[in-house]
Amino acid sequence: MAEKSFAADTIALLLAALMKKEGKPAIAIDFKTMSSLSGGKFTATALEHQFRGPKARARQILDEANAIQAAGGQLSPVPSPAKSKKRGGT
Repeated sequence: MAEKSFAADTIALLLAALMKKEGKPAIAIDFKTMSSLSGGKFTATALEHQFRGPKARARQILDEANAIQAAGGQLSPVPSPAKSKKRGGT
């Protein structure tokens, strides 16, 4: 499988979605298991360190979302763009 990288904000959004229920993680991040699954590429401590920034950003995202909701606003998903018509067809 080809290696794929994700932006830190994408990881933060994933963590925020998992933490959405009352600010508590819906799942616990098991850095030891992640280390084992990495095939020795990362230690649990290294993974924990790498996730510090995204976890802090996830908490910030949740705080911002909670402030919007507290002010009476709603959070809505961004709609997908409309499909464009194919060119050159008959």
